[in-house]
Amino acid sequence: MNFSTNHAIQSLRIGASHLCRLVPLCFASASWAQSPPTEVHSAIQNVTVYPGVAVIERVAKVPANSRQLVLPCLSTAFDMSALRVDGGPGVTLGAISAVDLPRAEVPACARSPLDTQISTLEQRIAALRAEEASHDLVLNYLKNLRTNVGPNKTKQAMTTTMAQVQRSGLKTRMQQLHLARERETLERELKPLQSQRERQQAPAYVRQLSVQLSAEQDSELRLRYPVQAATWAPAYRATLDSNNASVQMERLAQVSQNSGEDWRDVSLRLSTGSPRSAPQGPLPRSWIISPRPLLPEGRVMMLAPATPAVSAPAPAMEKRNGSAPALDFAVQVAQGEYATEFLVPGKVGVASGQERVAFSLERQNWPAKLFVQTSPTSEASAWLKAEVARPAGVWPDGSLQLLRGQHTIGQSTWRMGNEAQLTLPFGRDEQVRVQVKSSPQQTASAGLISTRQERRESHHYEVQNLHGIPIELEVLEARPLGTDAQISVQAVFDPAVEPQPWRPGTGIVVWRKTLPPSATATFKADYLMTYPKDVPISENR
Repeated sequence: MNFSTNHAIQSLRIGASHLCRLVPLCFASASWAQSPPTEVHSAIQNVTVYPGVAVIERVAKVPANSRQLVLPCLSTAFDMSALRVDGGPGVTLGAISAVDLPRAEVPACARSPLDTQISTLEQRIAALRAEEASHDLVLNYLKNLRTNVGPNKTKQAMTTTMAQVQRSGLKTRMQQLHLARERETLERELKPLQSQRERQQAPAYVRQLSVQLSAEQDSELRLRYPVQAATWAPAYRATLDSNNASVQMERLAQVSQNSGEDWRDVSLRLSTGSPRSAPQGPLPRSWIISPRPLLPEGRVMMLAPATPAVSAPAPAMEKRNGSAPALDFAVQVAQGEYATEFLVPGKVGVASGQERVAFSLERQNWPAKLFVQTSPTSEASAWLKAEVARPAGVWPDGSLQLLRGQHTIGQSTWRMGNEAQLTLPFGRDEQVRVQVKSSPQQTASAGLISTRQERRESHHYEVQNLHGIPIELEVLEARPLGTDAQISVQAVFDPAVEPQPWRPGTGIVVWRKTLPPSATATFKADYLMTYPKDVPISENR
Protein backbone atom coordinates (compact mmCIF):
# COMPACT_ATOMS: atom_id res chain seq x y z
CA MET A 1 0.00 0.00 0.00
CA ASN A 2 1.58 3.25 -1.12
CA PHE A 3 1.84 6.57 0.73
CA SER A 4 -1.16 8.19 -0.96
CA THR A 5 -3.43 5.34 -0.03
CA ASN A 6 -2.33 5.42 3.63
CA HIS A 7 -2.84 9.20 3.74
CA ALA A 8 -6.39 8.89 2.38
CA ILE A 9 -7.33 6.22 4.89
CA GLN A 10 -5.88 8.32 7.77
CA SER A 11 -7.81 11.40 6.60
CA LEU A 12 -11.04 9.37 6.45
CA ARG A 13 -10.50 8.16 10.03
CA ILE A 14 -9.89 11.73 11.31
CA GLY A 15 -12.98 13.02 9.48
CA ALA A 16 -15.12 10.23 10.92
CA SER A 17 -13.80 11.02 14.42
CA HIS A 18 -14.70 14.73 14.07
CA LEU A 19 -18.11 13.76 12.71
CA CYS A 20 -18.80 11.52 15.69
CA ARG A 21 -18.00 14.40 18.03
CA LEU A 22 -20.16 16.91 16.12
CA VAL A 23 -23.26 14.73 15.79
CA PRO A 24 -24.36 15.11 19.46
CA LEU A 25 -24.00 18.88 19.19
CA CYS A 26 -26.12 18.90 16.06
CA PHE A 27 -28.75 16.80 17.78
CA ALA A 28 -28.64 19.08 20.85
CA SER A 29 -29.05 22.19 18.69
CA ALA A 30 -31.90 20.56 16.83
CA SER A 31 -33.60 19.55 20.08
CA TRP A 32 -33.41 23.21 21.28
CA ALA A 33 -35.04 24.45 18.08
CA GLN A 34 -37.55 21.62 17.77
CA SER A 35 -38.51 21.06 21.44
CA PRO A 36 -42.15 22.06 22.02
CA PRO A 37 -42.64 25.18 24.16
CA THR A 38 -43.91 24.71 27.71
CA GLU A 39 -46.82 26.99 28.68
CA VAL A 40 -46.59 27.99 32.36
CA HIS A 41 -48.72 30.16 34.58
CA SER A 42 -47.13 33.25 36.13
CA ALA A 43 -48.49 35.04 39.18
CA ILE A 44 -47.88 38.54 40.52
CA GLN A 45 -46.11 38.22 43.88
CA ASN A 46 -44.72 41.68 44.70
CA VAL A 47 -45.85 45.19 43.75
CA THR A 48 -44.07 48.44 44.61
CA VAL A 49 -46.29 51.46 44.07
CA TYR A 50 -44.89 54.96 43.58
CA PRO A 51 -46.90 58.13 42.94
CA GLY A 52 -47.98 57.60 39.33
CA VAL A 53 -46.27 54.30 38.56
CA ALA A 54 -45.93 50.75 39.92
CA VAL A 55 -43.26 48.08 39.48
CA ILE A 56 -44.72 44.58 39.06
CA GLU A 57 -42.83 41.39 39.92
CA ARG A 58 -44.17 38.15 38.43
CA VAL A 59 -42.91 34.65 39.22
CA ALA A 60 -43.24 31.55 37.01
CA LYS A 61 -42.15 28.00 37.78
CA VAL A 62 -39.55 26.50 35.41
CA PRO A 63 -39.61 22.71 35.02
CA ALA A 64 -36.29 20.91 34.71
CA ASN A 65 -34.94 20.34 31.16
CA SER A 66 -37.17 23.13 29.75
CA ARG A 67 -35.97 24.76 26.56
CA GLN A 68 -38.71 27.29 25.86
CA LEU A 69 -41.37 28.79 28.12
CA VAL A 70 -44.54 30.58 27.03
CA LEU A 71 -46.15 32.96 29.53
CA PRO A 72 -49.67 33.92 28.38
CA CYS A 73 -52.23 36.44 29.63
CA LEU A 74 -49.81 39.29 30.43
CA SER A 75 -50.86 42.90 30.32
CA THR A 76 -49.93 45.05 27.33
CA ALA A 77 -49.53 48.12 29.56
CA PHE A 78 -45.77 47.77 30.03
CA ASP A 79 -42.94 48.68 27.67
CA MET A 80 -40.84 45.73 26.51
CA SER A 81 -37.69 47.84 26.74
CA ALA A 82 -38.29 48.20 30.50
CA LEU A 83 -38.84 44.45 31.04
CA ARG A 84 -36.28 42.69 33.23
CA VAL A 85 -36.15 38.87 33.32
CA ASP A 86 -34.05 36.99 35.88
CA GLY A 87 -33.61 33.22 36.04
CA GLY A 88 -33.22 31.21 39.20
CA PRO A 89 -30.43 28.74 40.01
CA GLY A 90 -29.59 26.44 37.10
CA VAL A 91 -31.39 28.59 34.48
CA THR A 92 -29.58 30.13 31.50
CA LEU A 93 -31.63 32.66 29.56
CA GLY A 94 -31.73 33.08 25.78
CA ALA A 95 -33.82 35.19 23.45
CA ILE A 96 -37.06 36.81 24.69
CA SER A 97 -39.91 37.65 22.31
CA ALA A 98 -43.45 38.94 22.76
CA VAL A 99 -46.62 39.09 20.71
CA ASP A 100 -49.93 40.86 21.48
CA LEU A 101 -52.99 38.72 20.72
CA PRO A 102 -56.74 39.35 20.92
CA ARG A 103 -58.01 38.08 24.25
CA ALA A 104 -60.76 36.08 22.55
CA GLU A 105 -58.12 33.99 20.72
CA VAL A 106 -56.53 32.84 23.99
CA PRO A 107 -59.08 30.69 25.91
CA ALA A 108 -57.03 30.77 29.11
CA CYS A 109 -57.23 34.57 29.17
CA ALA A 110 -60.86 35.03 28.09
CA ARG A 111 -62.41 34.12 31.43
CA SER A 112 -63.10 36.61 34.21
CA PRO A 113 -62.55 35.75 37.90
CA LEU A 114 -66.29 36.35 38.40
CA ASP A 115 -67.35 33.92 35.67
CA THR A 116 -67.61 30.96 38.06
CA GLN A 117 -69.85 32.82 40.53
CA ILE A 118 -72.01 34.24 37.75
CA SER A 119 -72.34 30.87 36.02
CA THR A 120 -73.37 29.16 39.28
CA LEU A 121 -76.08 31.75 39.96
CA GLU A 122 -77.34 31.59 36.38
CA GLN A 123 -77.65 27.79 36.60
CA ARG A 124 -79.60 28.01 39.87
CA ILE A 125 -81.91 30.65 38.40
CA ALA A 126 -82.46 28.51 35.30
CA ALA A 127 -83.33 25.48 37.50
CA LEU A 128 -85.84 27.57 39.45
CA ARG A 129 -87.45 28.82 36.24
CA ALA A 130 -87.78 25.22 35.03
CA GLU A 131 -89.40 24.22 38.31
CA GLU A 132 -91.77 27.19 38.06
CA ALA A 133 -92.72 26.11 34.55
CA SER A 134 -93.51 22.58 35.82
CA HIS A 135 -95.81 24.06 38.46
CA ASP A 136 -97.52 26.08 35.73
CA LEU A 137 -98.25 22.81 33.93
CA VAL A 138 -99.75 21.35 37.10
CA LEU A 139 -101.97 24.41 37.63
CA ASN A 140 -103.15 24.32 34.02
CA TYR A 141 -103.96 20.61 34.37
CA LEU A 142 -105.94 21.26 37.54
CA LYS A 143 -107.88 24.05 35.82
CA ASN A 144 -108.78 21.74 32.93
CA LEU A 145 -109.69 18.96 35.36
CA ARG A 146 -112.19 21.24 37.08
CA THR A 147 -113.94 22.22 33.85
CA ASN A 148 -114.03 18.67 32.42
CA VAL A 149 -115.98 16.96 35.20
CA GLY A 150 -118.37 14.38 33.63
CA PRO A 151 -122.20 14.73 33.95
CA ASN A 152 -122.56 11.32 35.58
CA LYS A 153 -120.67 12.45 38.68
CA THR A 154 -122.78 12.66 41.81
CA LYS A 155 -122.89 15.84 43.80
CA GLN A 156 -120.89 14.28 46.65
CA ALA A 157 -118.25 12.95 44.26
CA MET A 158 -117.98 16.35 42.55
CA THR A 159 -117.58 18.04 45.93
CA THR A 160 -114.79 15.64 46.90
CA THR A 161 -113.04 16.08 43.55
CA MET A 162 -113.25 19.86 43.72
CA ALA A 163 -111.80 19.85 47.26
CA GLN A 164 -108.87 17.74 46.13
CA VAL A 165 -108.28 20.02 43.13
CA GLN A 166 -108.39 23.06 45.40
CA ARG A 167 -105.89 21.59 47.87
CA SER A 168 -103.57 20.55 45.09
CA GLY A 169 -103.80 23.96 43.42
CA LEU A 170 -103.18 25.79 46.69
CA LYS A 171 -100.13 23.65 47.46
CA THR A 172 -98.75 24.11 43.94
CA ARG A 173 -99.36 27.86 44.02
CA MET A 174 -97.60 28.23 47.39
CA GLN A 175 -94.60 26.31 46.06
CA GLN A 176 -94.60 28.52 42.98
CA LEU A 177 -94.54 31.69 45.11
CA HIS A 178 -91.67 30.29 47.19
CA LEU A 179 -89.71 29.53 44.01
CA ALA A 180 -90.39 33.03 42.65
CA ARG A 181 -89.07 34.66 45.84
CA GLU A 182 -85.95 32.48 45.78
CA ARG A 183 -85.38 33.31 42.09
CA GLU A 184 -85.74 37.07 42.76
CA THR A 185 -83.18 36.81 45.58
CA LEU A 186 -80.69 35.11 43.28
CA GLU A 187 -81.30 37.68 40.55
CA ARG A 188 -80.53 40.47 43.02
CA GLU A 189 -77.25 38.72 43.84
CA LEU A 190 -76.48 38.26 40.15
CA LYS A 191 -76.91 41.86 39.00
CA PRO A 192 -74.05 43.38 41.09
CA LEU A 193 -71.68 40.63 39.91
CA GLN A 194 -72.58 41.28 36.27
CA SER A 195 -72.11 45.02 36.75
CA GLN A 196 -68.77 44.43 38.45
CA ARG A 197 -67.63 42.22 35.58
CA GLU A 198 -68.57 44.94 33.09
CA ARG A 199 -66.66 47.55 35.09
CA GLN A 200 -63.64 45.28 35.29
CA GLN A 201 -63.78 44.45 31.62
CA ALA A 202 -60.29 43.31 30.70
CA PRO A 203 -58.41 44.93 27.79
CA ALA A 204 -59.09 43.52 24.35
CA TYR A 205 -55.47 42.37 23.88
CA VAL A 206 -53.10 40.29 25.99
CA ARG A 207 -49.35 39.81 25.70
CA GLN A 208 -47.75 36.40 25.26
CA LEU A 209 -44.10 36.17 26.23
CA SER A 210 -41.75 33.48 24.88
CA VAL A 211 -38.45 32.86 26.67
CA GLN A 212 -35.74 30.55 25.37
CA LEU A 213 -33.73 29.04 28.18
CA SER A 214 -31.86 26.02 29.46
CA ALA A 215 -33.02 24.67 32.82
CA GLU A 216 -30.82 22.11 34.52
CA GLN A 217 -33.24 21.74 37.46
CA ASP A 218 -36.62 22.89 38.70
CA SER A 219 -36.33 26.61 39.26
CA GLU A 220 -38.22 29.85 38.73
CA LEU A 221 -38.33 32.88 36.46
CA ARG A 222 -38.86 36.44 37.73
CA LEU A 223 -40.24 39.24 35.55
CA ARG A 224 -40.12 42.88 36.61
CA TYR A 225 -41.72 45.70 34.65
CA PRO A 226 -43.22 49.14 35.39
CA VAL A 227 -46.81 50.16 34.60
CA GLN A 228 -47.98 53.76 34.62
CA ALA A 229 -51.70 53.24 35.28
CA ALA A 230 -51.18 52.82 39.04
CA THR A 231 -50.65 55.21 41.92
CA TRP A 232 -51.11 55.82 45.62
CA ALA A 233 -52.19 59.05 47.28
CA PRO A 234 -51.04 59.98 50.79
CA ALA A 235 -53.43 61.32 53.39
CA TYR A 236 -53.00 62.27 57.03
CA ARG A 237 -55.08 62.38 60.22
CA ALA A 238 -53.88 64.65 63.05
CA THR A 239 -55.49 64.20 66.49
CA LEU A 240 -54.77 66.78 69.19
CA ASP A 241 -54.46 65.67 72.82
CA SER A 242 -54.62 69.00 74.63
CA ASN A 243 -54.27 67.42 78.10
CA ASN A 244 -50.87 65.92 77.24
CA ALA A 245 -49.85 68.65 74.74
CA SER A 246 -49.24 66.16 71.95
CA VAL A 247 -50.40 65.42 68.40
CA GLN A 248 -50.89 61.93 67.03
CA MET A 249 -50.19 61.90 63.29
CA GLU A 250 -51.54 58.94 61.33
CA ARG A 251 -50.29 58.33 57.81
CA LEU A 252 -52.86 56.92 55.40
CA ALA A 253 -52.66 55.72 51.82
CA GLN A 254 -55.19 55.08 49.07
CA VAL A 255 -54.10 52.75 46.27
CA SER A 256 -55.72 52.46 42.84
CA GLN A 257 -54.64 50.93 39.55
CA ASN A 258 -55.95 50.42 36.04
CA SER A 259 -53.16 48.33 34.54
CA GLY A 260 -55.47 45.72 33.04
CA GLU A 261 -54.49 42.94 35.46
CA ASP A 262 -55.73 42.39 39.01
CA TRP A 263 -53.30 42.21 41.91
CA ARG A 264 -54.44 39.20 43.95
CA ASP A 265 -52.72 38.11 47.15
CA VAL A 266 -49.62 40.21 46.55
CA SER A 267 -47.02 41.72 48.84
CA LEU A 268 -47.59 45.45 48.52
CA ARG A 269 -44.94 48.10 49.12
CA LEU A 270 -45.64 51.84 48.95
CA SER A 271 -42.77 54.22 48.27
CA THR A 272 -42.48 58.00 48.37
CA GLY A 273 -39.85 57.88 45.61
CA SER A 274 -40.51 59.50 42.23
CA PRO A 275 -39.21 57.34 39.36
CA ARG A 276 -41.20 59.45 36.88
CA SER A 277 -39.49 62.72 37.86
CA ALA A 278 -36.51 64.19 36.05
CA PRO A 279 -33.24 62.34 36.83
CA GLN A 280 -31.31 65.63 37.08
CA GLY A 281 -31.98 69.32 37.56
CA PRO A 282 -31.51 72.14 35.04
CA LEU A 283 -28.00 73.24 34.15
CA PRO A 284 -26.92 76.89 33.78
CA ARG A 285 -27.16 78.45 30.33
CA SER A 286 -24.44 80.51 28.73
CA TRP A 287 -24.73 84.27 29.45
CA ILE A 288 -23.78 86.16 26.30
CA ILE A 289 -23.86 89.96 25.95
CA SER A 290 -23.54 91.47 22.47
CA PRO A 291 -24.59 94.73 20.77
CA ARG A 292 -28.00 94.74 19.12
CA PRO A 293 -27.86 94.90 15.29
CA LEU A 294 -29.14 98.14 13.68
CA LEU A 295 -31.79 98.24 10.98
CA PRO A 296 -31.16 100.38 7.86
CA GLU A 297 -33.20 103.25 9.34
CA GLY A 298 -31.05 103.23 12.48
CA ARG A 299 -33.64 101.54 14.67
CA VAL A 300 -32.52 98.89 17.09
CA MET A 301 -33.87 95.41 16.35
CA MET A 302 -35.43 93.78 19.43
CA LEU A 303 -34.20 90.28 20.04
CA ALA A 304 -36.51 87.55 21.22
CA PRO A 305 -36.10 86.69 24.91
CA ALA A 306 -34.05 83.64 25.67
CA THR A 307 -35.95 80.46 26.28
CA PRO A 308 -35.81 79.56 29.99
CA ALA A 309 -34.02 76.40 31.00
CA VAL A 310 -36.27 73.40 31.32
CA SER A 311 -35.72 70.40 33.54
CA ALA A 312 -34.72 67.22 31.77
CA PRO A 313 -37.85 65.16 31.07
CA ALA A 314 -38.37 61.76 32.60
CA PRO A 315 -37.77 58.76 30.33
CA ALA A 316 -40.94 58.03 28.37
CA MET A 317 -42.79 54.77 28.93
CA GLU A 318 -45.20 53.48 26.35
CA LYS A 319 -48.65 52.23 27.39
CA ARG A 320 -48.73 48.54 26.93
CA ASN A 321 -60.63 24.18 64.67
CA GLY A 322 -58.19 25.71 67.19
CA SER A 323 -58.07 29.36 68.01
CA ALA A 324 -56.84 31.39 65.09
CA PRO A 325 -53.67 33.46 65.65
CA ALA A 326 -54.11 37.20 66.09
CA LEU A 327 -53.74 39.15 62.88
CA ASP A 328 -50.90 41.66 62.70
CA PHE A 329 -51.76 44.75 60.68
CA ALA A 330 -48.66 46.75 61.57
CA VAL A 331 -47.05 48.34 58.53
CA GLN A 332 -43.27 48.08 58.40
CA VAL A 333 -41.61 51.43 57.68
CA ALA A 334 -38.23 51.52 55.95
CA GLN A 335 -36.63 54.98 55.99
CA GLY A 336 -34.13 55.16 53.14
CA GLU A 337 -31.69 57.92 52.38
CA TYR A 338 -33.85 59.34 49.59
CA ALA A 339 -37.35 57.87 50.14
CA THR A 340 -39.63 56.27 52.73
CA GLU A 341 -41.17 52.86 52.03
CA PHE A 342 -44.11 51.13 53.71
CA LEU A 343 -44.54 47.35 53.55
CA VAL A 344 -48.23 46.49 53.98
CA PRO A 345 -48.57 43.34 56.14
CA GLY A 346 -50.02 40.12 54.77
CA LYS A 347 -51.33 39.60 51.28
CA VAL A 348 -53.63 42.20 49.75
CA GLY A 349 -55.63 42.53 46.57
CA VAL A 350 -56.30 45.55 44.35
CA ALA A 351 -58.53 44.99 41.33
CA SER A 352 -57.88 46.82 38.10
CA GLY A 353 -60.52 49.46 37.48
CA GLN A 354 -62.36 51.83 39.81
CA GLU A 355 -61.56 50.09 43.10
CA ARG A 356 -59.79 52.14 45.78
CA VAL A 357 -58.06 50.39 48.67
CA ALA A 358 -57.10 52.36 51.78
CA PHE A 359 -54.39 51.48 54.32
CA SER A 360 -53.25 52.92 57.62
CA LEU A 361 -49.46 53.07 57.39
CA GLU A 362 -48.20 54.28 60.76
CA ARG A 363 -48.92 56.48 63.79
CA GLN A 364 -46.48 58.86 65.43
CA ASN A 365 -46.91 60.88 68.63
CA TRP A 366 -45.31 64.31 68.54
CA PRO A 367 -44.88 66.71 71.47
CA ALA A 368 -46.59 70.00 70.65
CA LYS A 369 -46.59 73.57 71.83
CA LEU A 370 -50.20 74.75 72.11
CA PHE A 371 -51.13 78.40 71.70
CA VAL A 372 -54.11 80.55 70.77
CA GLN A 373 -53.82 82.84 67.76
CA THR A 374 -55.99 85.78 66.79
CA SER A 375 -55.97 88.39 64.05
CA PRO A 376 -58.53 90.96 65.23
CA THR A 377 -58.40 93.19 62.15
CA SER A 378 -59.47 90.21 60.01
CA GLU A 379 -61.94 88.59 62.43
CA ALA A 380 -62.64 89.00 66.15
CA SER A 381 -62.10 85.32 66.97
CA ALA A 382 -59.43 83.06 68.45
CA TRP A 383 -58.06 79.85 67.01
CA LEU A 384 -56.23 76.96 68.65
CA LYS A 385 -52.88 76.03 67.08
CA ALA A 386 -50.25 73.35 67.74
CA GLU A 387 -46.61 73.79 66.82
CA VAL A 388 -44.54 70.63 66.23
CA ALA A 389 -41.00 69.96 65.09
CA ARG A 390 -40.46 69.02 61.48
CA PRO A 391 -40.61 65.20 61.24
CA ALA A 392 -37.81 63.18 59.71
CA GLY A 393 -38.24 61.44 56.38
CA VAL A 394 -40.26 62.17 53.27
CA TRP A 395 -43.84 63.36 53.80
CA PRO A 396 -45.54 64.10 50.46
CA ASP A 397 -48.33 66.66 50.19
CA GLY A 398 -51.79 65.28 50.88
CA SER A 399 -55.16 65.91 52.47
CA LEU A 400 -55.15 66.45 56.23
CA GLN A 401 -58.03 65.55 58.55
CA LEU A 402 -57.96 67.38 61.89
CA LEU A 403 -59.48 66.10 65.12
CA ARG A 404 -59.56 67.50 68.65
CA GLY A 405 -59.96 64.42 70.79
CA GLN A 406 -62.90 62.51 69.30
CA HIS A 407 -64.36 65.58 67.56
CA THR A 408 -63.67 66.27 63.91
CA ILE A 409 -62.55 69.85 63.30
CA GLY A 410 -62.27 69.94 59.52
CA GLN A 411 -60.04 69.36 56.52
CA SER A 412 -56.83 71.06 55.48
CA THR A 413 -53.80 70.32 53.29
CA TRP A 414 -50.53 68.91 54.55
CA ARG A 415 -47.51 70.74 53.12
CA MET A 416 -44.22 70.66 55.00
CA GLY A 417 -42.41 73.36 53.05
CA ASN A 418 -38.98 74.35 54.35
CA GLU A 419 -39.88 75.46 57.87
CA ALA A 420 -38.16 73.88 60.88
CA GLN A 421 -41.39 74.15 62.88
CA LEU A 422 -44.85 73.21 61.56
CA THR A 423 -48.11 74.74 62.76
CA LEU A 424 -51.33 72.70 62.68
CA PRO A 425 -54.73 74.41 63.09
CA PHE A 426 -57.34 72.83 65.38
CA GLY A 427 -60.35 75.07 65.02
CA ARG A 428 -61.92 77.94 66.91
CA ASP A 429 -61.33 78.43 70.64
CA GLU A 430 -64.66 79.55 72.07
CA GLN A 431 -63.16 80.10 75.53
CA VAL A 432 -61.14 83.08 74.35
CA ARG A 433 -63.09 86.31 73.69
CA VAL A 434 -61.70 88.93 71.33
CA GLN A 435 -63.03 92.51 71.09
CA VAL A 436 -62.08 95.31 68.69
CA LYS A 437 -62.43 98.83 70.08
CA SER A 438 -63.34 101.37 67.42
CA SER A 439 -60.94 104.27 66.84
CA PRO A 440 -61.75 107.02 64.28
CA GLN A 441 -59.19 107.94 61.64
CA GLN A 442 -57.73 111.46 61.68
CA THR A 443 -56.52 113.14 58.49
CA ALA A 444 -54.91 116.60 58.35
CA SER A 445 -52.24 118.68 56.63
CA ALA A 446 -48.83 119.02 58.25
CA GLY A 447 -49.10 122.83 58.10
CA LEU A 448 -50.68 125.77 56.25
CA ILE A 449 -48.04 125.84 53.57
CA SER A 450 -46.99 122.20 53.85
CA THR A 451 -47.15 120.01 50.80
CA ARG A 452 -47.61 116.78 52.81
CA GLN A 453 -50.70 115.06 54.10
CA GLU A 454 -50.91 113.32 57.49
CA ARG A 455 -53.17 110.45 58.56
CA ARG A 456 -53.43 108.89 61.97
CA GLU A 457 -54.99 105.51 62.64
CA SER A 458 -55.26 103.58 65.91
CA HIS A 459 -56.10 99.92 66.57
CA HIS A 460 -57.27 98.80 70.02
CA TYR A 461 -57.96 95.15 70.98
CA GLU A 462 -58.97 93.32 74.14
CA VAL A 463 -58.51 89.57 74.62
CA GLN A 464 -60.03 87.71 77.58
CA ASN A 465 -59.11 84.17 78.68
CA LEU A 466 -62.19 82.26 79.88
CA HIS A 467 -60.27 79.00 80.39
CA GLY A 468 -59.45 77.68 83.85
CA ILE A 469 -55.79 77.40 82.89
CA PRO A 470 -53.25 79.86 81.44
CA ILE A 471 -52.93 80.06 77.67
CA GLU A 472 -50.14 81.14 75.34
CA LEU A 473 -51.56 83.99 73.26
CA GLU A 474 -50.38 85.23 69.87
CA VAL A 475 -51.96 88.41 68.42
CA LEU A 476 -51.19 89.26 64.79
CA GLU A 477 -51.21 92.80 63.43
CA ALA A 478 -50.54 93.94 59.85
CA ARG A 479 -48.66 97.23 60.05
CA PRO A 480 -48.69 99.53 56.98
CA LEU A 481 -45.70 99.33 54.63
CA GLY A 482 -44.73 102.15 52.28
CA THR A 483 -43.52 101.12 48.84
CA ASP A 484 -42.13 104.56 47.94
CA ALA A 485 -39.59 106.84 49.59
CA GLN A 486 -42.19 109.67 49.57
CA ILE A 487 -44.43 107.69 51.92
CA SER A 488 -43.45 107.77 55.59
CA VAL A 489 -44.94 105.41 58.20
CA GLN A 490 -44.38 105.65 61.95
CA ALA A 491 -45.74 102.95 64.27
CA VAL A 492 -46.07 102.82 68.07
CA PHE A 493 -47.13 99.56 69.77
CA ASP A 494 -48.32 99.12 73.35
CA PRO A 495 -47.10 96.73 74.62
CA ALA A 496 -44.06 96.30 72.40
CA VAL A 497 -44.28 93.66 69.69
CA GLU A 498 -41.75 90.91 69.13
CA PRO A 499 -38.52 92.20 67.54
CA GLN A 500 -38.74 89.69 64.69
CA PRO A 501 -41.69 89.88 62.29
CA TRP A 502 -44.20 87.02 62.24
CA ARG A 503 -43.33 86.25 58.62
CA PRO A 504 -40.33 88.05 57.04
CA GLY A 505 -41.24 90.50 54.30
CA THR A 506 -45.00 90.56 55.06
CA GLY A 507 -45.13 93.51 57.46
CA ILE A 508 -47.05 91.37 59.97
CA VAL A 509 -45.92 91.85 63.57
CA VAL A 510 -46.90 89.73 66.57
CA TRP A 511 -47.61 90.19 70.27
CA ARG A 512 -46.92 87.11 72.42
CA LYS A 513 -48.17 86.85 75.98
CA THR A 514 -49.02 84.24 78.62
CA LEU A 515 -52.59 85.06 79.66
CA PRO A 516 -53.68 83.78 83.12
CA PRO A 517 -57.18 82.34 83.69
CA SER A 518 -60.00 84.94 83.58
CA ALA A 519 -57.47 87.65 82.72
CA THR A 520 -57.86 90.33 80.02
CA ALA A 521 -55.04 91.78 77.93
CA THR A 522 -55.08 95.01 75.93
CA PHE A 523 -53.11 95.65 72.73
CA LYS A 524 -52.75 99.00 70.95
CA ALA A 525 -51.17 100.11 67.70
CA ASP A 526 -50.92 103.76 66.57
CA TYR A 527 -49.83 104.68 63.03
CA LEU A 528 -48.82 108.04 61.53
CA MET A 529 -48.66 108.03 57.71
CA THR A 530 -47.44 111.10 55.74
CA TYR A 531 -47.22 111.49 51.97
CA PRO A 532 -47.26 114.32 49.37
CA LYS A 533 -50.65 115.93 48.78
CA ASP A 534 -50.30 115.71 45.03
CA VAL A 535 -49.47 111.98 45.05
CA PRO A 536 -52.54 109.73 44.85
CA ILE A 537 -52.37 106.90 47.38
CA SER A 538 -53.77 103.40 46.95
CA GLU A 539 -54.03 100.86 49.76
CA ASN A 540 -54.33 97.11 49.70
CA ARG A 541 -55.28 95.44 52.97
